[in-house]
Amino acid sequence: MRTPKSFGDKLSSLTESNFFMGGGVGVALASYAFLISNASRFGLLLLVIAWLIISISIYRHRFFANKPRRAQEYWNGLVCTVVGVFLAVTWMALIPRTPRPPGSFVRITKFGLVLKPEDDLLWLSEGPVIRFELGKPIYVNFGIKNQGSVAAQNLHYFRVAGFVRREPGTEQDREVEELFKPLYQEITNTYEQGRKGSEEEPDQPSFFSATVVPSKANIDEFYADKTALCAIARIEYDNTQWQERCVLVTREMLQNWQDTNSIYWMFCGPHNASGAHRSGSLL
Repeated sequence: MRTPKSFGDKLSSLTESNFFMGGGVGVALASYAFLISNASRFGLLLLVIAWLIISISIYRHRFFANKPRRAQEYWNGLVCTVVGVFLAVTWMALIPRTPRPPGSFVRITKFGLVLKPEDDLLWLSEGPVIRFELGKPIYVNFGIKNQGSVAAQNLHYFRVAGFVRREPGTEQDREVEELFKPLYQEITNTYEQGRKGSEEEPDQPSFFSATVVPSKANIDEFYADKTALCAIARIEYDNTQWQERCVLVTREMLQNWQDTNSIYWMFCGPHNASGAHRSGSLL
């Protein structure tokens, strides 16, 4: 008569099994390696395969053979569930984290076209399709977020919107520069008058709007594909840091929004950069 193996013997046999160690544990370790190297989809597939191999190995070694059949199914299922949870928790713990920049790091992160400035939740295709109408303001939302580790101090934002030549080139760049000129004067006045800005905490998104009321000529030229709506924004914070964004909206973009429920944004040639300057000066 064959002597039943003890639990310890079964555990020892399991750890000596090539199917368990090479197939289950080995595949699990390989999946974590793919996760760390940013091949997470393939790694996740390997992790599921590893869990299946480990579960089969546990079942084949009959750890609970001395129990009734229903109890065997319960305990095998429980152990396999615990193994799955352990593999998943380990996976979550190993997901690479993007390190936060030291200090504050405020960036304009998204854009939205809306009919009311308080529509802060309407971004891109989330709101109704907009048609430019005479006398009705158009608002372009700029969403900002502090992606750094500490609060940004003395945050100011400056914005303007208008219509510029549609075709990229020297003439469009000149019109964008003309549109931007009042912002530089506003920034200079802000520094000279010592106006206090706001504080922007990390991971607390906010927004501001640039607005324009189109004339009949603006609307006619826009829908005749002669001009594009141009919105420019500049943020200043920590007395020295700045970022600019300049975006364009054309008639085709609005048409695409209506047809596909999605909208894309074009960036102008100039005024899409960031940097630092001397405290209290634009230079």
